Amino acid sequence: MLADIIELRRADSARPRDEVRASVPVRVTMSVDRFWTDAGLDRAPVHASVRPMCLEPLYDVRLRYWRGLNIVLTGRQRQPVPGRRQAERLFDQVWWCRIVTDPSIPPISPADRRRRREAAGRAQRAGPAFMGGLLSWEEEKASRPDHS
Repeated sequence: MLADIIELRRADSARPRDEVRASVPVRVTMSVDRFWTDAGLDRAPVHASVRPMCLEPLYDVRLRYWRGLNIVLTGRQRQPVPGRRQAERLFDQVWWCRIVTDPSIPPISPADRRRRREAAGRAQRAGPAFMGGLLSWEEEKASRPDHS
C-alpha cells in the first residue's frame, strides 16, 4: 500500500513532539508480511518493509493504533554501529503511517495538514463573507438568509 511514514523514535529515544509534527513524511510503498512460525516461537514473526529502501525494515511488528487512514506500527529496527564495520544493533522504533488515497497530492507535515484543515473549517463556518471581498455588497447581502 502507498503510505506516508514518519519515524517517531531516534535510536531508543522518542523524538520531540514539535520535531515530529514539523517533519515531512517519506512516501513509500509499504508491505507488512507474516512469515512461517518456528516451533520455538509463540507467534509468527511479522516484518514491515518499504520501497524504495529509504527506511530500515521493521521487525517483530505490532499494530498499535488504526483509525481511518492513520496507522501506528511498533517494532524493532536495525541500526549500524558507528566506527564498527558490519556491526549493527536492534532498537525499538515506532512508525506513524498515513495511507495515501490520492498520489497526486504531495506529502505534507502533520502540522501543515492540521493548519489547512483548521483554515478550511473556519472558511466553511464563516461562509461567503470570509472570501475576502470577492463578493460585492449586494451579492453578500443576497446570500444571507432573510431575518425579517
